[in-house]
Amino acid sequence: MKFKVLFVQPPDLEGRYEILRVHTRNMRIGDDVDPKRIAKDTEHFTGAELEGLCREAGIVALREDISATVVCNRHFRTAKDSLKPALTKADVDSYLAFGVA
Repeated sequence: MKFKVLFVQPPDLEGRYEILRVHTRNMRIGDDVDPKRIAKDTEHFTGAELEGLCREAGIVALREDISATVVCNRHFRTAKDSLKPALTKADVDSYLAFGVA
C-alpha cells in the first residue's frame, strides 16, 4: 500500500492575522489586544491552533472572572504560554527539503 504525504504549510503572517480576526470577531477584545502582534508571536501555528488560542484566551478570562465580558492581552499571553505549535521550524524545513509542499 502506498501512502502520499500532503504537507500544508502553516499560514504566513498575513494569514495568521486574518485567522485571528475571524476567530475574534465575535469576541469583545480589550484595547490592549494587538492581533498583528499576536500573529507575529505565533509563527508555525496552524489555523486550528490559532482558533484554539482564541478559545483558550476566552476561557482564561472567564477563569479569572466568571462574569468577564472582555478578553485582554494578558489572557492571550497566558493562553499562548500554555500552547505550542505542532510543527517546528525543523519540521517545516524537513518537509520542504522533501519537496512535498
